[in-house]
Amino acid sequence: MTACVQALHDVVPGSHACWVVDADDDFHAAGLEFLGRAAETGEKAVYFGPRDSEPYRALRNEVALAADPRLDFLSGGTLDPAAMFRMFADTTAAARTEGHRGLRLLADMDWLLPLGPTADDIVGFELRLDREARSLGATIVCAYRSRSFDVPAITGAGCVHPVTVGERHRPEFRLVADERGWRLSGEVDLVTADLFQSAITTAVAGGDSVVDASGLEFIDVAGMRAFARAARSARGVRVVDAPAAVRRCWCAASFDQLAPNVEFVADGR
Repeated sequence: MTACVQALHDVVPGSHACWVVDADDDFHAAGLEFLGRAAETGEKAVYFGPRDSEPYRALRNEVALAADPRLDFLSGGTLDPAAMFRMFADTTAAARTEGHRGLRLLADMDWLLPLGPTADDIVGFELRLDREARSLGATIVCAYRSRSFDVPAITGAGCVHPVTVGERHRPEFRLVADERGWRLSGEVDLVTADLFQSAITTAVAGGDSVVDASGLEFIDVAGMRAFARAARSARGVRVVDAPAAVRRCWCAASFDQLAPNVEFVADGR
């Protein structure tokens, strides 16, 4: 069993994983193994990818559903997360009616390429997908080919997935959905501040938000500034269990004045 096959084999049901694909042979072998476990896990095997690609032709006979989201769900138009998530909900409901526990989905993210997504687009889409996957209990592996996407896009995608397949592309920070809202962990610094701002802006947009920061190991002034800028557009943001040093620096740098709607609490339960 190759390292890639083993890594995908270890993805547990209910996971949302980012897989950076460096070789097409790895994609075919590991993808088939991942989808082939659907019978074992009681899930419905689904494959998304560009319809004109060789992997689509090779894998479509191995799954209950194969589709090119750009053509089948977006009418060839722009990226529309709401339309995609309605499709996920409808497909999950149909799978459960058929007796499956849910979806087991492999997405060859090359389907995004004709839409010309930016790194910010990918971060926003994947962050919303993480929340959707969690609510539906789906098992989703998003495969980003290193020859198709630039480093910022791949880095951003990894930061907003709870699971990363393989050791080489571990993100410096993660922002993912949890039962209360969002969970922030790892380190945010000047290098990752722009990606972090894209992610946190999506997470806190709209109404009141809760961010569990108990796993946050480090955040510098650039990261806090990104957080404050994003939070200003939200109604309210409760940051739960942030390190004491972060709370002190937040006030010392006057971010409490820039974003007075951010509340630090010791325990949000």
